[in-house]
Amino acid sequence: TSSLIPYLFVLAMFGSTLLRAVLETQSRLLATVIGTRVSNVLVGLVYAKALHRATYTTSGDNASIGKIVNLMSVDATRVGAVCGLYLTPITQFLQIVLGVVSLISLMGWPALAGISVMLVLMMFGAPFAKAMSSAFEAQSQSTDERVNAMNEMLSGIRIIKFFAWEDQFTSKLLKLRDNELRGIARTVLLGMANRVIWFSAPIAVSVVTFYTYTSPRFGNHDLTPSVAFTALSLFIVLRSPLQIFPSSLVQLINAWVSLTRVRKFLDEPELERYRLTGASGHASAPAVAGFEKAAFQWDRTTRRGFGLDGLDLAFPAEKLSVVIGATGAGKSSLILSLLGETHAIQGTAFLRRDVAYVPQQAWLLNATIRDNITFGCPWDQERYQRVVSVCSLVHDFQLLPGGDLTEVGERGINLSGGQKQRIALARAAYSAAEIVLLDDPLSAVDAPTAKFLFDHCIRGWMAGRTRILVTNATSLCVPKADYAVVLDNGAVALHGGVDALIAEIRDPAFATQSRGLSEIRAHLLQDVDAANNGAVKAAADGAADDPAGMPTLAVYDLDPAKETERLEKARLTSTEETVKGAVSWSVYGLYYRAVGGLPYVLILLFGYSLNHALTISQDWWIRIWTGAYGVAGAAVGAAAARLPGVAALLLPAPAQAAFAALASSVDTHYYITVYALLGIATVVAVMVRLCILCAGAVLGGRRIHKDLLDSVLRAPPRFFDMTPTGRIMNRFSKDISSVDWECSVYAGNATFSLVSVVFVLATIGAVTPLFLVGCVPVAYVYCRVGRSFLVISRSLKRIDSVARSPIYSHFGETLNGTHTLRAYRREAAFQAESYRRVNAMTRASFFLSASGFWLAVRIQAVGGVIVLVAGATGLISHASANMIGLTLNFALTVNDVLINVVNNLSMLEIAMNSMERVSEYMAIEHEAPAIVPHARPPAGWPTRGEIVIEGLELRYAPTSPPVLHDISLHIRGGEKVGIVGRTGAGKSSLTLGFFRFVEPSAGSITIDGVPISTLGLADLRGALTIIPQDPVLFTGTVRSNLDPFGTIDDQTLNASLRAAHLMGEPALPDGDARRRRLRQQQKRQQAFAITLDLPIAEGGANLSAGQRQLLCLARAISRRSKLAILDEATANIDAATDARIQRTLREAFRGATLLTVCHRLRTVMDYDRIVVLDQGRVRHVGSPLALISDASTQFHAMCQETGEFEVLLAMAREA
Repeated sequence: TSSLIPYLFVLAMFGSTLLRAVLETQSRLLATVIGTRVSNVLVGLVYAKALHRATYTTSGDNASIGKIVNLMSVDATRVGAVCGLYLTPITQFLQIVLGVVSLISLMGWPALAGISVMLVLMMFGAPFAKAMSSAFEAQSQSTDERVNAMNEMLSGIRIIKFFAWEDQFTSKLLKLRDNELRGIARTVLLGMANRVIWFSAPIAVSVVTFYTYTSPRFGNHDLTPSVAFTALSLFIVLRSPLQIFPSSLVQLINAWVSLTRVRKFLDEPELERYRLTGASGHASAPAVAGFEKAAFQWDRTTRRGFGLDGLDLAFPAEKLSVVIGATGAGKSSLILSLLGETHAIQGTAFLRRDVAYVPQQAWLLNATIRDNITFGCPWDQERYQRVVSVCSLVHDFQLLPGGDLTEVGERGINLSGGQKQRIALARAAYSAAEIVLLDDPLSAVDAPTAKFLFDHCIRGWMAGRTRILVTNATSLCVPKADYAVVLDNGAVALHGGVDALIAEIRDPAFATQSRGLSEIRAHLLQDVDAANNGAVKAAADGAADDPAGMPTLAVYDLDPAKETERLEKARLTSTEETVKGAVSWSVYGLYYRAVGGLPYVLILLFGYSLNHALTISQDWWIRIWTGAYGVAGAAVGAAAARLPGVAALLLPAPAQAAFAALASSVDTHYYITVYALLGIATVVAVMVRLCILCAGAVLGGRRIHKDLLDSVLRAPPRFFDMTPTGRIMNRFSKDISSVDWECSVYAGNATFSLVSVVFVLATIGAVTPLFLVGCVPVAYVYCRVGRSFLVISRSLKRIDSVARSPIYSHFGETLNGTHTLRAYRREAAFQAESYRRVNAMTRASFFLSASGFWLAVRIQAVGGVIVLVAGATGLISHASANMIGLTLNFALTVNDVLINVVNNLSMLEIAMNSMERVSEYMAIEHEAPAIVPHARPPAGWPTRGEIVIEGLELRYAPTSPPVLHDISLHIRGGEKVGIVGRTGAGKSSLTLGFFRFVEPSAGSITIDGVPISTLGLADLRGALTIIPQDPVLFTGTVRSNLDPFGTIDDQTLNASLRAAHLMGEPALPDGDARRRRLRQQQKRQQAFAITLDLPIAEGGANLSAGQRQLLCLARAISRRSKLAILDEATANIDAATDARIQRTLREAFRGATLLTVCHRLRTVMDYDRIVVLDQGRVRHVGSPLALISDASTQFHAMCQETGEFEVLLAMAREA
């Protein structure tokens, strides 16, 4: 019976391995469920906070969009990942306690000496843990800065390409990247130091314990095989938690830092939602809005900066009210204050919550036009068709290939500015809201369209609603309004009925209150007088006042049979494809070349091999040491008393006497010295290996990020039109984060695991060759299981990665449109959509984790079989006790090693999935070269600005219809040329042709005799200047936005600000109470004066749309180009400021060629020539006077439709 006991012990070890596998995987599965829920809850909280937080604070404490995306994509995931570790410290502590107790039971008090060394090392590790927390927090901030800068760059990619700033922005982002990598390196090095300390703990414990146990001065015990290998097994028991603990500690520290970052974001101030109070004296009528002795600030933390003061007015119910004022007077702030988007300093705002809102810059979803118009409202076909008609969209839908099912693209990139604004207006018109807030929706469309929208939509379809319209089109809107508010520098200068207000404005004293009011007075009286003289009386009367006249308008055909065809034609955004099969070897090659190539791999492989050889040498040396006390089967003496079961198993009692006789001849100091030196060498090998790994990771991360950044920046503009920003940001956030460390760690771990398997199996095979025969079927099962897991995990990871991009896109879209979402009260619907997308991603990530647990059970079962085979073959071959002990010692490690092999190989392939996605964007099609060495333009080109266009034809895609047809023009150097036409005529497309955003399919453009198609894009774009339709500003200061790279002196920059009328406002004189109030308001606003050091919030959120346009104008003026293009550059600026700007432009661009695309015809009436475009063709070219005088021209009709024909004619005659 006793001969079966060893086999029963081996079976017990096998059974315990299986039981451990089941219990451990169940525990990890439960932990994953908890972690997934926590991560999803955090994502939901971050999203909900983003919907309700204050948009802007001058203190700069609020999170940027880049940081918010990082909180969602990295921090929430990191916190969820450690939720399953909450029991890990407890289990590790219990494991350590059990190991220590067993050591004391086995070796007595000498074990306490080794344990005390472990405690000392743990004390040394505490400062490293604290330093790691600080380092990781700093690294996270660096990552936030880089991700935010990347997000801003993608948002402003067009302006970057217009000005050929790719190299400068690359340098800026690479500096941020270097800061991030330094933080990563510091965090990793601290982690490695901590890891080395914990790795050395079991070695130090074993050295000290064996020394005190065997030294004649202390324990003077004989190191028998049973004691030695039992102790080694216990050291392994201690080694596992001690080695896992530092990584668990790192994860916990990182998660704590991430949780702190999330908490800080959740603690940011939220907006105070206003409600209508029944006690309000202004609230007696239905659907009314207004203010009671109110003052508002954008930042509630300070009274400095721009704000509104002294607001005490009520907008009449079911009437049309207009708000007018100079640029920067506070018109948009007044609308947003009604919506509750600013902070109330005093008083109250009241507004019924059934509101529709049209922002100054249209915000659209990356969806179909129809979805943007209906915006979650119930479908009503008749209502929809009438709204499309009154918003002048029928003709546009007929031209678009997909009609109203056309995808608008991200930020409406597929549409013109006028089309975007009319869709936003149609959204408000389609809603059933009683109150409609319109923030200058007419500025982005041409004059005839503006009149059509005003008459048929605002005054026609919306009649009976309370409409509050901010406008610079005073001649069109003011005479027909019921109520008007005049703002000046954040205060109400006048308000009341239009007739009474105009009578007060006619008082000459009104003009003395400020220069802004003086100019408004002059232009407003001119407009009103023109209307009163009957110049547009016939156009003012008609069907717009009678909704019954609307069926005569064009009606859009909604044929259901054509919808499928429209959907196919309408698709703009490309679908993110999921790659199938194994990750290509080229991806691995790309990564390994980045981290250092073959020399790096060979050095790392040598380091791993040396590490394992030294580790095995320690255990082998113990075998030699124990063998020095006698031959195989030598007796165990002292240990038999404490562990009789083990002694009876491994050692016959009669051999004890012979063992005692030989013990005195063993040189303990020699053996312990060699053992200690091997331990020190192992620690040094680990340090060197980790340093090499860190260096390769940092080097590879920098190279890969640079190549990715270069590739994306050199992509054609069409790529950004078709690819959502969230998808690109996924590469630069989540994927780059994986490439930075996960690829290197898992590559190293996979190599380490494979080398471990080779050394462990070779060692066991050397001791018991029969073991290798028994491992053949086990290896087959192992390979089958591992291969199945690799296939499953690879596919699930790809699904997970693809599922993340829609979350980032939706998140970014929401953050850009919070004002609109809150106005329409669509927060709940968008939050539900966010949950839906998060759940789609969660399903993939959860099953990815579950597949890992499926693997763990099977691999641990395979490991148990290996232990069984090792023990059985050792017993069958009658190996010596120390040999069996060595074999079982290694066999016990095989279980973990095998799991690590498959886990690390699969995690490597999963991490390489991120590298695969990055490499996909590293291989995208590029634009033409930035520099063509053999075709550089002459120095100072262009010198005259002469333009020759011959037979130009443009199309946005090879298969799409042309947007410009056979354009031929000759523009002399120094000419001022206005380019006009109805919305969608091709004006902006022509400007894109100058910058080669779209390469011509036929024809050419020549500037000063140089065909631009032969030039490098940097040479071409760097020589031209454009002020685009949508003003783009970057976080920083006014100085950094005017001159991002410090090449222009402050004197020139200040001159540019003055030229753009952003500096030098005169003080108000003393006078009556209203003037004193305005003067006090102006003094308070001086803290927000436009200076070079004024901070610019993300996207220029702390400036009005008009001020943003003026700042872009100042940027263009500072460049001093000989050819400048203004694409609706003053659309959001009041007429008075526009007139001053035009005078400034003539001076600033004296001798330069100026091409101006505009809807406001006053802007170009004194230009040298006018080019009229219609449906992509040149219809007329001539002087303003010649074209306006010719009744057969389209320009004449456009001037008639503005309602100020006589004024325009007079301007043309005076030019």
